[in-house]
Amino acid sequence: MQRKQVWEHFIGTILVGVFAGFLVVSDLNYSLRASIGEAVVVTSGYHYRGGVTIAEAVHGVDGKLVRGTLRAWYVSLKKGQGVRVRYLPNEPGELVLDRFWQLHFAPVLGIVILGITVFWESSEFAALGRRNGSGLGG
Repeated sequence: MQRKQVWEHFIGTILVGVFAGFLVVSDLNYSLRASIGEAVVVTSGYHYRGGVTIAEAVHGVDGKLVRGTLRAWYVSLKKGQGVRVRYLPNEPGELVLDRFWQLHFAPVLGIVILGITVFWESSEFAALGRRNGSGLGG
């Protein structure tokens, strides 16, 4: 098998890896920069198609009350409910629930898809090698 064919065989895996890496780096960047606080839901969450919930909440920042938009996936939020949130100090009005899956779903999904892709491509590459009479795919 020529090098060009090997490169073409793994290009999809490389692209998925780059995308998964981007998701992990973005998640780490947000997690390191975000502040943690307590918020109270002011308006009951609106449930949209796709599972997104959007609610208005109030939380304290530097001794002042700040009203913000709280976005969550597949969570029911009720008026008066207290929740832990994360927000960027320069954007205190954009809130995210401080729960593992709310914060890290995208990078975890990216890593799982990368793992499946690597396994699939490696299996295909090994099978191609066995068909060609070599144990290494070429």
